[in-house]
Amino acid sequence: MVQPLFAFADLGFFLLRLFIGVFVFEDGWKIMQELGRGGRLSFLSGILPGFAMILGALLLIGGLVQLAAIAALALLLASREVREKLRFPDRAMGLLAVALVVLAFAGGGLLGADQLFGFIVY
Repeated sequence: MVQPLFAFADLGFFLLRLFIGVFVFEDGWKIMQELGRGGRLSFLSGILPGFAMILGALLLIGGLVQLAAIAALALLLASREVREKLRFPDRAMGLLAVALVVLAFAGGGLLGADQLFGFIVY
C-alpha cells in the first residue's frame, strides 16, 4: 500500500461522484428528450427518467449521496425497458453498478452538500 495516497481518498470519491452524477443525469435527460419527440415508452418509463435526473443532481451536489446511490442502483437494476432504450453494453452497466455500490458504501467524498452542512442520516 502507498500510504501517502490515502490522503487523497476523499478526492477519489469526489471525482467518482461527479462522474457518476453527470452520467446518471445525462441518461435521464436523453430519455426525457426521447419522450419529448414522441418516443413510445410506458408510463413507468416516463417517470423514471425524471427520477434519474433528480438522483444525478443529488450526486452532483453531494446531497444524500449514499441514499441517491442506492436509489440509482435500484433504478438501474429495475428498469429493463430504460436499459434497453439506452442500449448500454453489459460491461458499462456492470461498471456503473459497481461505482454506485462504492458510493453507497463510502459516501461522496469532498465538497458535498452533506459534508458542508454536516448532514448525517442514521
